Amino acid sequence: MSSVDYLIGSEEICHRPLKTFDEQACAMTADFSTALMADLQTKAMPDVLTLAFWCRKANISHLRESLPKGEHRLGRGLAFHIAPANIPVNFAFSYIFSVLAGNANLVRVPSRPFAQIPAVVRVLKSVLSDYPEIEKRTALVSYPADDAVTAAFCNRADVRIIWGGDATVTKIRAMKSKLRCQDICFPDRFSFAVLNGRAVAEAGETELQTLANDFYNDTFLMDQNACSSPQIIFWQNSSSLAKEKFWAAVESETVARYNLQATSVMDKFDQSCREAVELAGLVKHIQRHGNPIYRISLSDLPEEAENRLRGSCGYFYEFDLADFGVFRKLVTDKCQTVTYYGLDPQIIRNFVIDEGLKGVDRIVPVGSALDISLIWDGFDLIRSFSRLIDLTEKHRRDR
Repeated sequence: MSSVDYLIGSEEICHRPLKTFDEQACAMTADFSTALMADLQTKAMPDVLTLAFWCRKANISHLRESLPKGEHRLGRGLAFHIAPANIPVNFAFSYIFSVLAGNANLVRVPSRPFAQIPAVVRVLKSVLSDYPEIEKRTALVSYPADDAVTAAFCNRADVRIIWGGDATVTKIRAMKSKLRCQDICFPDRFSFAVLNGRAVAEAGETELQTLANDFYNDTFLMDQNACSSPQIIFWQNSSSLAKEKFWAAVESETVARYNLQATSVMDKFDQSCREAVELAGLVKHIQRHGNPIYRISLSDLPEEAENRLRGSCGYFYEFDLADFGVFRKLVTDKCQTVTYYGLDPQIIRNFVIDEGLKGVDRIVPVGSALDISLIWDGFDLIRSFSRLIDLTEKHRRDR
């Protein structure tokens, strides 16, 4: 396959699995963390620093110790990863999760020219040289869209880890794979936030600034394109004062930090014009805070809201929440993350469980939407990426 560029490793990748949380895997991950934090280029990249912080030795040790005692797990073999095109460092998280599970890994990195990708690959390559058992089980590849190449990699895999849009997931799942191949898929998802207006209105200047910073990180850092970034802002105990304070604080963050592209300015303006017509009767008003923030206030939610209400680069829908009953209409299996501020999250979780809703996998504070972990989209990734070696001993009868 001459079109494939091996950034790390080669076609001669070792498929033999290792134990879950193997010593070399844990040590390599910790050293990778240290190297990322020390590197002059990567330590200036906030999303890479998040990756480095997650990989630190203390966190890996904690995760290792959290496995049930006496549970013996082994990787499944070769894991083939299709990384999402719009999240620069997701490929590295996916790889590390699978390394810790005990797999050999073939990772297709995004083809978009993100600066983070070559920087992370360079640091990882330097660390792997000290860990030959992990190195010979690692291949990071880049290649232009080519179904034949992807199909060939699929056919070799014992696990396929597919991040991407619904069309991507459907297409790759249709490709031939081993009979026991495990598919772990992360298709399109939809997320929203719930803010307590009373708590926002009563927040002091420091607390309000922290809230705005946290909300900015959930949304603008990834241009609102991450599946866990909120699209709709639900206001509990809504008030004009709360909204004015909140959005003014968020606007200050965008002025200081956000680099809005000219194409995004035009796209948002065009979307607001179309939705003023397409959502006629549902849109109460459209308010702008300069070009970075559009607020589309709704009187009701449209059918298939999880598909229709999609914004990016600071395009938000707002809805005043009388009670959680509206979630019965909104929450389908596409719904992933609920971020919250100023209310008890157990109330949301209890509603999801009591109502038997098919969506909502994560309920996290504002500021934690992008915090990835070993529990993601409702999957326990270590258990999904590995297999349990069960043992039942024969008991002798007393004579």
